[in-house]
Amino acid sequence: MNNIETIDNPQKLVSDVLYHLGSHYPDEYDDLIGAGMLGLVKADRTYKPTKSKFITYAYIRIKGEIIDYQRKTDGYCRRLNKQMFTLVDLEPFENRLLTEPNLILVELKEALNKLSELELQILDLYYMGGLSIREISKKINISAEIAYMLYDSAIEKLKQEML
Repeated sequence: MNNIETIDNPQKLVSDVLYHLGSHYPDEYDDLIGAGMLGLVKADRTYKPTKSKFITYAYIRIKGEIIDYQRKTDGYCRRLNKQMFTLVDLEPFENRLLTEPNLILVELKEALNKLSELELQILDLYYMGGLSIREISKKINISAEIAYMLYDSAIEKLKQEML
């Protein structure tokens, strides 16, 4: 008998992990369930009876696999968003960037100086630190909603200053 058979409802366990992670993305739900089930299979293969029960070990492995999946896909989306931001929002700067690159940098520095410390910290952690907004919110102890609002606000301020 394998360890998975000791769990009454494996998919419910994965769903519970998703719920506790706050992963309420209907369009990604099947992918996240798949990642969680993969974590469960990996847990079954690597579990060694020690002090913890299999279900406890499995919970941790499921959670880790889901988080890894979200990081991979979020990183891809973030790169795509950066490329879209570059292509769409920076078109007016195309000629100026080629002819006056130093002036653009000066204007960007001035625009960044007008942001709050929190907005700067969020942009720094997002673009330079490679963290997701959700990870940033946990790191600086604010809600994810507030972090998203501050990020959006900072980007809008920069756009207004630079255009």
